Amino acid sequence: MIIKSDWHIHSQYSYDSKTPLSVISDGANEQGLLKFGITDHVNYNDTKFLSDLAESVKNVKKLSVSSPRVVLGVELTPIEKPMFDYIKIHGTEEGYIPPVCDTP
Repeated sequence: MIIKSDWHIHSQYSYDSKTPLSVISDGANEQGLLKFGITDHVNYNDTKFLSDLAESVKNVKKLSVSSPRVVLGVELTPIEKPMFDYIKIHGTEEGYIPPVCDTP
């Protein structure tokens, strides 16, 4: 099987990767990918995640000048409304205690 694209790649702007965009781009070239997507995490409305996303967007746009095969995307993680509201007030999920529910 020949893989021509990869649409789920995290860069240094995701909590679960340390790979710089330049290394990802070089690897995509070596693998012969026609297109590849940088899909860094946007897990919550947390200020840390949002600032990481802003850095990802800025740097993927820079990379797209020299590597037009790169596509910007995001990986969204849905969260429950009480957690979203807590983060909206406090700016972070730290200290959040989920409500006790007897149903999913």
